[in-house]
This record gives sequence, C-alpha cells and structure tokens, in this order.
Amino acid sequence: MAKYLVFLLLWLPGFLLANHCKNRISGIVSDEVHNESLSYANIYIPELGVGTVANEKGEFAFEEVCDGSYTLKVSHIGCKTEYIKLTVTEDVFITVSLNHNAELLETIAVNADKGELGAGASKSRVVLGSPESSSQVLAESMEKIPGVGTISTGNGIKKPTIHGLSGNRIAIINAGVKLEGQQWGREHAPEIGLNQSSEITIVKGVSALKYGSEAMAGAIILTPKKGLGEKGVALSVDAGYQSNGNGQSNGVNIPFNIGGKYSLTGYLGGAIVRKGNYSSPSRILTNTGYKESSYNGLLSADIEGYKLVYLQSAYQSEIGIFSGAHIGNVTDLLRAVENGSGFSGDTFTYQITEPRQDVFHETQKFEVEKQWKTWSGKMILSRQYNRRQELDQLARQSSRSFPGTQFEITTHQANIHFKKPGKKVTYQWGAQGNFQKNTYEGSYFIPGYYRNQIGAFALAKYYLSTESNLEFGLRQDWAVIDSPNPRNVEGSFEKRASVFSYQILYDRIYHDFQITAQHGRAWRMPGPNELFANGLHHGAARVEEGNVNLKPEITYNSNLDFNYRPKSNWGLNLNLYANYFTGLIYLKPQPEPVLTIRGAFPHFVFEQDRAWHYGADAGLDYKINKRYSAEVAGSLTRIDLLGLGNTVTDLPPENIRIRIERSVGKERKSRIWIQNQWFNKQHQTPSFSNEQSSEYFSAITAAPPAYNLISVGWMGDANLSKDLDFSYFVTVENLLNHEYRSYTDSFRYFASQPGVNVKMGMKIKIANHKK
Repeated sequence: MAKYLVFLLLWLPGFLLANHCKNRISGIVSDEVHNESLSYANIYIPELGVGTVANEKGEFAFEEVCDGSYTLKVSHIGCKTEYIKLTVTEDVFITVSLNHNAELLETIAVNADKGELGAGASKSRVVLGSPESSSQVLAESMEKIPGVGTISTGNGIKKPTIHGLSGNRIAIINAGVKLEGQQWGREHAPEIGLNQSSEITIVKGVSALKYGSEAMAGAIILTPKKGLGEKGVALSVDAGYQSNGNGQSNGVNIPFNIGGKYSLTGYLGGAIVRKGNYSSPSRILTNTGYKESSYNGLLSADIEGYKLVYLQSAYQSEIGIFSGAHIGNVTDLLRAVENGSGFSGDTFTYQITEPRQDVFHETQKFEVEKQWKTWSGKMILSRQYNRRQELDQLARQSSRSFPGTQFEITTHQANIHFKKPGKKVTYQWGAQGNFQKNTYEGSYFIPGYYRNQIGAFALAKYYLSTESNLEFGLRQDWAVIDSPNPRNVEGSFEKRASVFSYQILYDRIYHDFQITAQHGRAWRMPGPNELFANGLHHGAARVEEGNVNLKPEITYNSNLDFNYRPKSNWGLNLNLYANYFTGLIYLKPQPEPVLTIRGAFPHFVFEQDRAWHYGADAGLDYKINKRYSAEVAGSLTRIDLLGLGNTVTDLPPENIRIRIERSVGKERKSRIWIQNQWFNKQHQTPSFSNEQSSEYFSAITAAPPAYNLISVGWMGDANLSKDLDFSYFVTVENLLNHEYRSYTDSFRYFASQPGVNVKMGMKIKIANHKK
C-alpha cells in the first residue's frame, strides 16, 4: 500500500492545476535614523529568480508566492547588501530598517515589530500559520533548523534543544514576556499554544543578552499575531487529523480593526487538540493520549502618541504518561530496561488515566511604547500563573483522583527597553525584574521557594564600513533563591549570585562570502530541581536528587558562522561553536535503581563538572532547475566532562536531513517533497568505574542503533473566491513504519517511537470585510 500512497502524493497534484500558491511577501524599506521611507530599494528572491523595486514610499510586494524557504536580497545605493532568510507558509509583512547614513543594513523584524529583535545576532526564523503548524507543539515547529532538536518524555511531551542544551539554558519569550512555569523539568513541555503566534525566531549572540541570563544557549522569540492594518474583520479556521493516535485539532483566529480615534486593533483566537493512544510498529502504547486547549486575545490602541497593548492568554493540557514506564518492582524494572520493553496493554482509547499530568498556564501583559524623534522606549508589565498537577498510580487506589503532587507558580515581571539609532552607532539599553513564588501540595519533590532576579543590559552596534560592523553587549544580574523547608538540607536555604556577562560580535562581508565571529561570557542560576529535587520525578519516571552545593553555571562561548552564496541558485552555511563551562550542571545516572511505594525507578543525581561543549551545524540549499530543489542539513554536538573524563546523558547524536522538493502544475504553485533523516547511534555515552558496572547500568546508559526516517508530503492552496482562500497539506511520517528508538527520549528503555503516521489538514481564510 505504501508504494501506491507515494505515487499518489508525488503525481496527483500535477492534475490539480486549480490549486495555486497565494502567499504574499510585502514590506517597507525605511531610514532608521530619520524614520522615513527609502525610495527605490532593490529586493530580489534568488530561489524564484524574480525581483522588484520599492516605490517612492519604500513599499514592495511579491504576489502568489508558494510555501517554502526563500532568501530576500535587499540593496540600496550607499547601503550594504543583506540576505534575509524566510520560511513562508502564509502572508508575510517585513519592515527593513536601513541605516542609510552609516551605509549599513540594520536588522529586520517581521510584522513591523521594530526593535524587538536586535541587529547582528545569529537568527533563524520560522513563519507560522500553515495548517500543519496549527497542530504542532513548539519543539516540533523548529526541528528543521540545523542545530535545533528535541528531547522528549514519551510521545506527548517535547522540549526544544539548541546544540543539545535545553531547559533553563534557553529563554522562551512569548509576546515580549519570558515564559515562566516548570520549564526546569525535561518532562515539562513549554506551556504555549502556537495558535497565538505568527512566527518563531531563534536569537543568539549579543542580542540574547536582552532576554536574561537563561538565554545562554539562545532565546526563542514568539511574535504574537496582530490586528488588521485596515478597518474591518477577517476570519481563519483550520482543522487537522493524524492517523497515529487518531488525533484531531481545530483552531480559529479573528483579527479585527475597529479604527476610530484610538486606532483600536486586535485579535481573538483559540485552539483544541485531542489525541488517543499512540502506536509503535509493534504495539499500542497504553495511556499516551493528549488533550490541549488554548485561547488568546490582544487589543492595541494609539493614544496621544503612546501605543498601548493588552494581551491575555490561557493554556491547558492533560497528558498521559506511558503506563509501561511505571513499574511495580525492581525485578520487573530490570527486565524492562534490559529487554527494552515496558509492560502495557494493547487497547486504543482516548481515555487518560493515572499516571498523568494536568497543566494550566495563564498570562496577562500590559505594554506601552513611545516613539520620539531619534529614539524609542517600551515598558512591559506581566503576570503569569502556572499550576501543574502530577497524578500517580496511587491515585487509582483512592476513592477520588487527588494530585500526587501539585505545583503553583506565580511570576511577576517588569521590563523596560530603550533604543537610539545613530549615524555611526546604534544603542540599546534596559532592565528586567523577575519575581516568583512557588508552592506545592501532596507528595514532595520540589519545595516551596522564592526566586527573584533583576538585571540590566547595554548594547551597542558600531558601523565600521559598508561591509563590516562590530557589536558589543554588557549585562549585570543579581539573583537569589530561597526556600524555608527543603528536605535535602537542615533548616532554611538561601543562595545568592551577582554575575557579569558580556558578548562581542564582528561581522564582515567579502563579495559573496560573509563571516561572523562571536565570543562572550554567559551564566545562569541553578534551577530549583537541580538544587532541591528529592524523590520521584513523576512525569520522567525516575528518582532525582538535587544538590544544594551547586554553583552558578558559567560558560565562555565562541562561534564562527560562514555564509557563502556565489550564485542565486545555491548557498552554503557553516556554524562552528565551542563553549567552556567552569561548572556544567548535569544528571548523573546511578548504578542501581530505587524502589519506592510507587514502584521501581531509575536513579539520577545532579552533579557539576568542568566541561567542553563543541560542535558544528551545516546547511546547503540548491535550486536544481525550475521544478526541483534540494536541501541538505546536518549537525554534530559533543560534551566532554573534564574532571571525570566522561560525558552526559541524552546528548543528540549526529544527524543529516536530505529533502527534495518538486513544484507541479503549469504555474508550479503546488509542492510535493520527500525527505530522509538519518540519526547515528550515539557513541558518546556515560561510562563509570568497573565497580559501578552492572547489566542494569549498561542497559540504562546504552544508546539505541542508528536509524533512517523517510517522510513524504504534499501541500498547496486554492483561491475559492475573491475573499476566500483554502490551503491544505498531507504528510506521511515514518513512511516505512520503521521500529526505532530515540536516544533523546527518556522512555527509550520501555517503548519504541510511533510508527507510520498520516497527517492532513486544511485552513480556510476569509479576507477582510470592511465595515
């Protein structure tokens, strides 16, 4: 059956000529210093072989653009030529600010959010809005970016990684607010529904200093959707389905523009997702269902020169924890780990029972922004509330389903940011305050605690010439975490830190070759779990022990980025990085499991050691001819613990992705693709002294074999009427139904990854109806 499905996906679109790409890439080119438009800039898309010239108002547009990845070449007399990469799945609006007097291109910000993203940082961008992205979680939406991966706990919980680093080493900024929940746990997925965001950008280097100390690996920026540019209201509705787990997703977005004296604009949106038990190629994985719902709204007004924005969002999920990972005794645990098979039934259901997680997260944000003649300022005040209930096996034996553990975190943040462009230098400066309280009920794992941090930063970008620029950033943070009743220390506990960070970046263009060099110092405070964990980490199905003697984690990082595009039909990118940690915090597996009243579980302890973290990412894109294009991307990362001569667990293995696309139809508007992903066996795994070795330890630290995953897909759109657009996609993941296990999945001991999965979805967009 598979070969017929492949044939259908590859050739049927050729007969459906009515399905056209209707995406629009538009924008404005302006002079940043004087805040005026720049007339007659040149904008060129090498992949399409088309270009345009901005009009006298600096406006430009490309119509009927297919979904895909493109490079915009923007140039103007007296300015540096810049290459801007975009992944397009819906209409995109770009504001390009040129420092015309300094003869250097400034940064871009999608959706005209000028000043949100700093200049010169290493950036990767994914534009959201396709039917496929509506059913994805945050980590899945970024997997195509070289160096970005996922760690998972079963099939329902995924977290993003950057060069193998995750958790408190990545800052997630949602609509200008740093996400705060239980992100310290690897089985605590980010509490975000993508329905409220228009794009995702990964920022590293100098500009990451703006987002706090926890952006040491990078910052993931989610840009919120906005209201309409003209008076009226519009509507988009999407629906999706996946065969594995019989999952369904639905979402709606209503952007509007009321206009009037205060130029009121905004949007309302929401989404729901429901999935049943997943299936590996050999069996159904019991209690792996997933439910999610979210809503969001934004209102913006302009009052006497001040832009005011209020945003509110809520996210709720119920996640089943694979039953086969919760095992009643040590003998059965050893058998499951050594044989690679947990114990579970074989019945499909949507019902989610214990063990499970119930998560609720809400955010309120108020923002005020003011633009003066030569500089601008922004202030954001926010509140977040996060409740996580982890219900274990014992809840089944009770007359009522009580939380085995419940955490409630309330976080208040205050941010202020200023920006002043200039002829030879652009300045940014600001400060943040983060004030957090956590309480818990039920079984102990993390105590109640207070965590407060304030920080200030200053950034400068110097325009050295038309081909080069230098950036420098400084940051100072003061942090404290205290707990009145941690179990791994007598009495109360308090840890304070005052740490200085810096970043410096040099960028140079030589004709078709661009090189960027960056070096800096970054840090973070040990997380609550790393300090205080003491007991069963329910969702991860393992016992963890914190270490109150951990010191702040400090790293000295260096990056070299090479971009080469000698011709319009191909380009090459290479990123090399090396980071030295004075004290890397990691989880060390113990030689024997632990038996608790809830069952037998693997045992891990948090420790710290000097370490080298290094690796490389590479990508090549090539337009073969008018119909065919190809992409190749790969990454490699390593961590060497210098004190032990060892390494850490769950480090992503080498991987290579090859993707070939074909446009079909007379106008070549629809696209079909086939992709192969190869993941090597991770040969860098922990190993300890002979006296610690055992069959159990060898099994729990062993890496699964290498594997290949083949996927195919088809996507397109159609204009049903003047005001009605329809887009769709069909993909088949793990086409050959290959049985495999992922080294970055903490449940790899107990179950394989999902088998073949057919996903399909559609989106209907009703154009703006003017009032």
